[in-house]
Amino acid sequence: MGQEIPYEEAKGCKSMSIINILRNPGFTNNLDDWHTYGWYTGNTITWCSSGGVAGPCVELAVPAEKGQSIIEQTVQLDAGTYTAKIHAKRISGYADIWMQVYAGGWKYSPSMKSLITDTQYNEISFEFTIPATSQVVVRYIVGSAEGVIRVNSLVFEIRPIFSEL
Repeated sequence: MGQEIPYEEAKGCKSMSIINILRNPGFTNNLDDWHTYGWYTGNTITWCSSGGVAGPCVELAVPAEKGQSIIEQTVQLDAGTYTAKIHAKRISGYADIWMQVYAGGWKYSPSMKSLITDTQYNEISFEFTIPATSQVVVRYIVGSAEGVIRVNSLVFEIRPIFSEL
């Protein structure tokens, strides 16, 4: 049996491989496999054929009356530690972005508003633990203020465990 090595220590290893659990994470097939909704009529989720890190992206917009624009996907996960990641770029306004995971109860990331800019895509992430095998809902949310944020390259990965040789 191998010994677990902390992720930060091991992430530079050449043999590290990450498995993305999400379907259509780069939106190459439009919004297929994603559920989308907004709290109010003016909250919109728009697929864009370009404008992402490398190809398509999705714009989540919240008008002046606030609310939330949400994309989500349900996946089957075994117990373990996972990381949800997303590349995000502010197009306009001051909307916030955060992530939620539901596995027998909601787990919320902190606000990630300060981690995104209007000049480039920035990767933001949220690590969490699933206590038992279950269906898990993964949400990426834009809201709390007016604005438009583009998202791309969504990743939902198993935190790798490395073995000593």
